[in-house]
Amino acid sequence: MTPERFADLAQAWGARIARWPAAERDAAEQLLWRTPMLQAVLDREAALDHALDAHLVPAPGAALVAAVEAGVPRPARAPVRRPWAGWWPSTGWFGAGAAGLGLAGAAAGALAGALLVSAALDAAGPARAVSAEAGWARTAFDPAGAPAEGIDE
Repeated sequence: MTPERFADLAQAWGARIARWPAAERDAAEQLLWRTPMLQAVLDREAALDHALDAHLVPAPGAALVAAVEAGVPRPARAPVRRPWAGWWPSTGWFGAGAAGLGLAGAAAGALAGALLVSAALDAAGPARAVSAEAGWARTAFDPAGAPAEGIDE
């Protein structure tokens, strides 16, 4: 440590070496012990420390406290988050329309499938039973509704 560094630290941290940064204290005390004329630097800073310690700041008045508290911004209430509504503002009516079109398409596909199956069944004709002994197919019931011959009821 140099005498200039000692003077800089005394000016920044005051006359009490115990207030100085811990890394600088030992070197400052050794330099002060070897160079007694640096005590004048500490005496000059001690006078300033004493003047600063003697200064008292009066407590703020009630009017000042009220004015400061009135100027403090109040935190706004946080909006209530709804998990289901997170996608709605970003997609708007377009998203709702797209969802509706998807549902309408699924319903139309189901209806078309049902109509195709119904038409295929009508084209196949009435249900036929296979006679094991005759080896040919015949209707299970005749058009009048009576059981066909050879079919047990």
